[in-house]
Amino acid sequence: MNKFTATPNVITTLNLYRFKNIQSYKKMYNNKNKAININHLKDLQLIKDEMINGSLIADSCKHVQLYALEQMYVANSVTMYSKLSSLIFVRNEIAGVLFQVYAFLRIYQNVFTHYDLHLKNILLVQIPNRTLSFTYIDTILKQQVSFTSNYLIKIIDYSRSYCQKTTESFRALLCQQTKDCKNCGKFDGYYQLSNDEKPDDLNYLKSSYVNRSTDLRLLDTIMPIITKFNPVLSNILKTVQYLKDADFSPEIRKSGIKKNKINNVEDAYQMLFQSLKEMKHTSQSNTPVYGKFTIDTTPLKSMDDIKSQTAYTFTLV
Repeated sequence: MNKFTATPNVITTLNLYRFKNIQSYKKMYNNKNKAININHLKDLQLIKDEMINGSLIADSCKHVQLYALEQMYVANSVTMYSKLSSLIFVRNEIAGVLFQVYAFLRIYQNVFTHYDLHLKNILLVQIPNRTLSFTYIDTILKQQVSFTSNYLIKIIDYSRSYCQKTTESFRALLCQQTKDCKNCGKFDGYYQLSNDEKPDDLNYLKSSYVNRSTDLRLLDTIMPIITKFNPVLSNILKTVQYLKDADFSPEIRKSGIKKNKINNVEDAYQMLFQSLKEMKHTSQSNTPVYGKFTIDTTPLKSMDDIKSQTAYTFTLV
């Protein structure tokens, strides 16, 4: 995820640790804050890149509670869920926030699926007494859209996510070490990466494949909440074709734009792009602009192209 630099919407992962034993893990978990702090560092072993192999991955499947990811702390942030009670947010900010989400998903649609995209997995970062300017350049549509927003979004919780090549190599290493497992993934461990064979029409239930439709879950969830206070955006979201099945939707690759339907993240991106242009959306805040993001939304074809992707730029105003 640290390589996804086309937009500023990924939380940087720093290190991987393992608790030395179950007793040290329980000591942390029984702490009232249920969070790792400096007092727990003596109980943690840093996992270096050269240590990651099949046996370590197999161990993490069997003892998942002993492993901890260290990620960059994001100050001045709240979940999107917590802001939905604000009429100002729903009326003036939500279109720009959703576009940030689906522009990211549009860029990485061929290599990444979040698989758990809901209101509590979107962080809204706010710079006190400042607003932000965004310009998204679409070289395919040969258009660009600019707007201001009080919030920069960060997508969090990649535990169910699919990432091309990484997922495949991870599962291969896992299953080489755990050939004797029965009912792979049924009860614990990496249950959504289980190696059991399923018909193609059920592949959308597993994080082992890209799925360009299941991340429409966020739009499907938010639509009934904003109907009364943002009817323009609500009318757009009513066209989302999200087919619920245990919080997943089967992939619909064919675009529904011509039939006024949102079938996948590409459709969601295009509909939100055009709506922002037509609304000439800007934040209603009178605070000065802190800086400007410029983002190229060209989709990445495969992870082989990750080094040549156009990284976003940020300029202080």
